Amino acid sequence: MTVTSVTVKHDGWSASMKPGTARVQTIAGVVTIGAKIDFTVVFLVETDDRLDGPQVVAGGNVAGVKIPAIGDFYEFGNDIDQQAFCNSVSPKSVGGNLWEVTCAYGPRASLSPKDNQPEDNPPMLDKAGQPTDDPMLAATSVQVSLVHMKEPVTQAVYAGQWWGRAAGNVQQKPNIGLKTPNGGIAGELIQPLNGLPADIDKWLQKRAPVCNSVGVPFDPPVERDHARINLRITRNHKEFPVNDIWWYQDTINGTDIRVLAPGFDVLIPAHWGKMMSISGTPALLGGLSFYRVTYEIHIEPGLFDMEDHPWRPKILDRGLTRQTTPEEDAAHDDYDKGAGMRPGNVNIKDNTGQAISEPVLLNGAGQTLKGDILGRTAVWLEYAIYTEADWGDLKLDIMDGFADA
Repeated sequence: MTVTSVTVKHDGWSASMKPGTARVQTIAGVVTIGAKIDFTVVFLVETDDRLDGPQVVAGGNVAGVKIPAIGDFYEFGNDIDQQAFCNSVSPKSVGGNLWEVTCAYGPRASLSPKDNQPEDNPPMLDKAGQPTDDPMLAATSVQVSLVHMKEPVTQAVYAGQWWGRAAGNVQQKPNIGLKTPNGGIAGELIQPLNGLPADIDKWLQKRAPVCNSVGVPFDPPVERDHARINLRITRNHKEFPVNDIWWYQDTINGTDIRVLAPGFDVLIPAHWGKMMSISGTPALLGGLSFYRVTYEIHIEPGLFDMEDHPWRPKILDRGLTRQTTPEEDAAHDDYDKGAGMRPGNVNIKDNTGQAISEPVLLNGAGQTLKGDILGRTAVWLEYAIYTEADWGDLKLDIMDGFADA
């Protein structure tokens, strides 16, 4: 019931070197090798009892040749690397009383199996940038990226026309305004946006529905490239904050929210952020259990307008029917005119008295825009389809661990 022989199998001795150079002291002297080396050493072990198992085999030590323990640095033959540590010992029976024991060596970061940090997170540092073994002192980390997509264009600044000529040439006519049966929808043409506040305001005021010259939006709609800002905020929690999922998933920040991390300070204006995901991974560090919690937020900037609600869809008001007028309703009987009854709808007719077959622009109150007393050229109906919540209790401006659930 003991190990009788331990030898190193030279045909199982290997290493993996990463690109780069590093000078390492060996028994034979200083040599230049790869910047990072992972070693593998295989031992052939023999016992005197077929009932000896992995526990007995892994403790083999005969005539100075022994199976290394977890944490021992690499030293075999003429090799020595005090920056490579034994991270795993794997015994495997090969028949009879013989065993093969594979020992894998690598950097110290993988030494302690009890410390579980997700691979996509860097080693934990405190707010001062120093390594820490206390997860509640580890600083928040923020990853920033862009999410690219296509989106339909419902409003834009009209920039003129391009004309084709019989001779085959194409000519731009930028000063030709766009007219529709309901009036002009482009108005004064403006120069490209150059970043000045006055030009930004002018640009915003001149947005118009994207449609053809009779006021009908294109089907399918025109699309443009678009990128949202993606923030992944990761911090440690003593317990997983399950209530955050119930309260904040798929919500919009109803107030300004500040996000702080070492080297990162961003204020997300109200209504610009949407909570896309809240996730957590259990982990251990320094013998303490905790959760690595990630808040993923997409930021949809308003159109240079702090009052804009970019997550509320804006639908161009148009249709084939209109609401009846009070005079038309007067002809209805008393039952139809009961309290709370909405006016009826009638078909919108063209100049010949026929019902139209293509929708026209409406004024947001059930009537057409033709001759609008407010001078409007288009009305968009805005809907709040996501809950707009106060994210203050998330405390995204706290840069270290969160002890409360």
